[in-house]
Amino acid sequence: MLFHDYYTESYDSIPMAIISEEDSEGGTPLIKKPYHLRGFGVDKFFDGPVDGVFSLSERKLGTDYDPLLRLWNPATRVVTTLPPVPFKLQPFLENTDNYCGFGFDPPFTSNYKVVWVHQFSYYDGMFGRSYGAVYSSSTNSWRILKHKHHKILNSTHSINTTCNSSGYLNGTYYWIDNSDCSLLSFDFGNEVFRKNRGLHVPRVCSTVLILRDGSINIMAEGFNSEFTLWLMIEPGVWNKLLTFQCSSLIEPLYHGLWDSTTVIFLDRSSWLFSYDIVTQETKHLGFQRQGELYFCSVHYYDESLVTIKSSSSSSLLYTIAASIVYRNVDALLYRN
Repeated sequence: MLFHDYYTESYDSIPMAIISEEDSEGGTPLIKKPYHLRGFGVDKFFDGPVDGVFSLSERKLGTDYDPLLRLWNPATRVVTTLPPVPFKLQPFLENTDNYCGFGFDPPFTSNYKVVWVHQFSYYDGMFGRSYGAVYSSSTNSWRILKHKHHKILNSTHSINTTCNSSGYLNGTYYWIDNSDCSLLSFDFGNEVFRKNRGLHVPRVCSTVLILRDGSINIMAEGFNSEFTLWLMIEPGVWNKLLTFQCSSLIEPLYHGLWDSTTVIFLDRSSWLFSYDIVTQETKHLGFQRQGELYFCSVHYYDESLVTIKSSSSSSLLYTIAASIVYRNVDALLYRN
């Protein structure tokens, strides 16, 4: 499990540790302080893993729309810095939001790809337009997506960009649109966006996208901490799998899966715990969020010695860098 807290008291510390899945009670970390990740700035977002590699994104200091994107392998401790995204801000537009997806081009698993979407609005606050670009590690370059993709992007106004409600599966990256529970997807092979009709569930407080057992699921939270898990049979067709109520803890917040039947929550006291939806057994994981934001994520992680191949050398091992205050919480499950 990797635990990372943006709200650290010391600017010199890297509040992150990786421990094995069998040692989830807070034992000795495998990587206690990853100093090679220093100097990454604010707004860092972890996505993945894909074949043992994570993508990290953040905004450059002093800009609202120009991102810093990197690929990180915890096993080799190598960080690959991607070239700048070639977006040019129009003078009558301002940045509204941006989000990315990370995967690889099947069946060529050595070609990692990152898709980056920028949403811009007019200065009067009205929604303007969206643009997309795709990075390929085989060429170490970006390609701006054609205008035909913009119509789909412009119809998605409320994408859930947290990594506990988006992800990569079988060559495609998925996001959920909170406005109508529809799914936005990006096919890394064909490099095209698609949008599928979402799930309609009345009287729901929130919904999250879950990629579970090789399938696409949506978990809907109702009142009194009642959760319903839905399975997508085909695009736009959903089947209810089960309903459970996590009544032993107050206001649990979903943050990921331990396995196909065990859900990870954050309780009202900011402690991570697991809940088995079959046995209804709860287990505290030994980590407490220290900051004020409820951003925490849980990922399965299989160690890999893969290296990011590109046409130019862009891999940097970070050992010394400026001290930065962090504002995020991340947790990741590690498998030996």
